[in-house]
Amino acid sequence: MATPSPPESDDSMQNDREARLKKDRLRKTKYRQEKMAEMHELKVTASALTLQLEQLKAQRSQHVRPRLPSLTSLHAPRLRLSWRYIADREKMRLEAAYADQTRLRNDLVTDLHRAFCLLQSQRRAPRKMLMDVRTEPRTAYTLPHHPLRRLETIQRLLQWQADHVTDAFVAHVLPNLDDDDDPAWTMELTPDGASVAYIETRSQGVVYASAGDVGAVLWQLETAQSRHTTVAPLDSDTVVVSSNDDDTTLLKRLVHRTAHGAARVLVVAQSVLADESSSYRIARKSVATWLVVDELPRGASDGPVSVYRSVQQAALEGPLDAYAEHLVATTATAEMRQHALARHFHCL
Repeated sequence: MATPSPPESDDSMQNDREARLKKDRLRKTKYRQEKMAEMHELKVTASALTLQLEQLKAQRSQHVRPRLPSLTSLHAPRLRLSWRYIADREKMRLEAAYADQTRLRNDLVTDLHRAFCLLQSQRRAPRKMLMDVRTEPRTAYTLPHHPLRRLETIQRLLQWQADHVTDAFVAHVLPNLDDDDDPAWTMELTPDGASVAYIETRSQGVVYASAGDVGAVLWQLETAQSRHTTVAPLDSDTVVVSSNDDDTTLLKRLVHRTAHGAARVLVVAQSVLADESSSYRIARKSVATWLVVDELPRGASDGPVSVYRSVQQAALEGPLDAYAEHLVATTATAEMRQHALARHFHCL
């Protein structure tokens, strides 16, 4: 027969069971309270965000213009009409710009014809070109095919051009800074007055920088390679520039001091008329350019100031239209020089 358990053991088990149940109820109550608190916090946050969203929508409707419809919206045909309108406006703008360009070129040709007629009526003796290689013996200006002789000929031609820069050249050929009426270009006729002998263009400017710095910027611009030209340097101060239309130009930079001890940078350029290493025939035209940068005297407390002056003489083939195109290109080059200097220095 089994022995009955004592009464103390039954009471102890009952107490343990009640304690566990109470602990479990407390845990569940705490968990439920935490979840209720989290839910309340989420509701408060959602209400705040909803209110903020409504405020932003109200502000946007008052201060922001509506966007164009998207490509996938039902209003896509209206969007295509908008872009077509923009394209038509751009086309009209380009056509107007082209018409202005054509009109200005026609005006330039008219001015050249008027200048030609005025010069014919004056019957004055024309000035000769400073250097017209077309009048020299052919062997004097033809670039040989042999590399050493070719280099010697290039250096000789460029030095011959640089030797033209004398005191008389600076005083009477280069633009005069004190003369506001100095024209940007002049035309000279042949001795018989039947055609244009050459056209001369000039430009000038004042730069607050040393002659060496100004000359470095101008040299970098003149020898820059583009998709229309190929630059072949012979040394640090001599290059040969070939264009896609078979024109070849020689350029040289010289840095020295004048008789008064002032710094001077000289850049000379001339066209090539004949080249033994080329299979094509070079057109009979002669273009020579002198670009002179002189540093002005200054006091001990003043910064460097330089003046640059350029003159170009060009004898071309063809009618006056060819000279009109030449003037357009020369004006563009002068603007590029001024823009390049203005990016680096203060200019007048």
